[in-house]
Amino acid sequence: MEPIVQGIALDLDDLESVRSFPGRYRDCMLELSNIGKEMEKEDSSDQTTTVATKKINVLMNNAGLAGFTLRQLTKDGFEKTFQSCYLGHFLLTARLFEGDLLNNTPENDGCLVINISSMAHNGAIITQNTSKESSDKEEGFVFGMDFNNLNSEVAYTPNLVYPQAKLANILFSKELQRRAQGKSANSWLTA
Repeated sequence: MEPIVQGIALDLDDLESVRSFPGRYRDCMLELSNIGKEMEKEDSSDQTTTVATKKINVLMNNAGLAGFTLRQLTKDGFEKTFQSCYLGHFLLTARLFEGDLLNNTPENDGCLVINISSMAHNGAIITQNTSKESSDKEEGFVFGMDFNNLNSEVAYTPNLVYPQAKLANILFSKELQRRAQGKSANSWLTA
């Protein structure tokens, strides 16, 4: 039987698209399963098709937009770079996990979740620092996650937003791995 490749649209700048993805993934797998069953009837081989229940072995969160001169919001009301580089991936991973679509069997090496970041995370600075006693200070900047400016309402430049999104990816990956390891000594997830 020839492999079948199917694409499923996903718009990270539209959280409804992200929320609906697990259902569309299931529908696609069901459709492919039906195609596979039809092909099996024609090809009387001993192979069985289990496409309908196929879980995801590798999830690579790697997409995003950056470099907007002016602050732009998505239809969901979030700053566009932060949503496309981080929030969309976070929600997608959570929805696939909740929908039991990530391979959660340690005996099959489980699921590998890859959240792409970059060295740009080193440029994540806190825009409104009130603390005078930080060892991370460099020319009046404090490096780290700017929780008071996640939606870039306090200050916006492309050089502020993209590093924040990349740092959020790293923090998300570390927390995801911590939670997976906390559930079992043989964690099924590698982030």
